[in-house]
Amino acid sequence: MAPTPPSDGGGSVFRVAVADDDRNVLAALGGLVDDEPRLELRGTFADGFGLLDCCRREHLDAALIDIAMPGGGPDLARDIRAACPDTIVVVHTAHGDRRNREAMLAAGAAAILHKGRTLDVTGALLDLLQRPTDAPDGDASGPRP
Repeated sequence: MAPTPPSDGGGSVFRVAVADDDRNVLAALGGLVDDEPRLELRGTFADGFGLLDCCRREHLDAALIDIAMPGGGPDLARDIRAACPDTIVVVHTAHGDRRNREAMLAAGAAAILHKGRTLDVTGALLDLLQRPTDAPDGDASGPRP
């Protein structure tokens, strides 16, 4: 899947949807994505079910998901990867312990962003969307240089 070319010719614009059951986090993440000119917000969802439907309809480049929400977790990551193999799954969670991290990566998540530790969520998203497809998956949290 190729990202949408922007109207100003300044690089690619990536289609992104966000899901988190905390309405404050959802509003904040949606606002961050919407404010980034290289990202196009295609929807915000309080559960994984709506996000999965959006992935199927919108041909997303990335889905930013929480682990602990209705319809979330490893099953959602697997379902997105099965239905939309070109969509990268990025986890944004407070539940970044080893067990959850391993389960999400095994289910097809490209990276884990930790709530409160990832300083630049949109920057991390863009890094993931622009990296070579053969780059390793993993933990993308922490400060960016």
